[in-house]
Amino acid sequence: MDRPALKNPFVLAVLALGALMVLFMSTYIVPETRQAIITSYGEYRRTASTAGLHFKIPFVEQINWVDKR
Repeated sequence: MDRPALKNPFVLAVLALGALMVLFMSTYIVPETRQAIITSYGEYRRTASTAGLHFKIPFVEQINWVDKR
């Protein structure tokens, strides 16, 4: 099965850009002085209180920042 759309460099560039956007939207960094409250459609899901890199589901989960100081 031949897929001419995937051989087009413009289509490949758009797909790669979309994949990078989803990747960057699914990661976040929690600083030591803050914690993240993760909500899904406005409902509490979890708390990320340890500093470092964390992951979330893009377009579904939102981050609410709280200062720990």
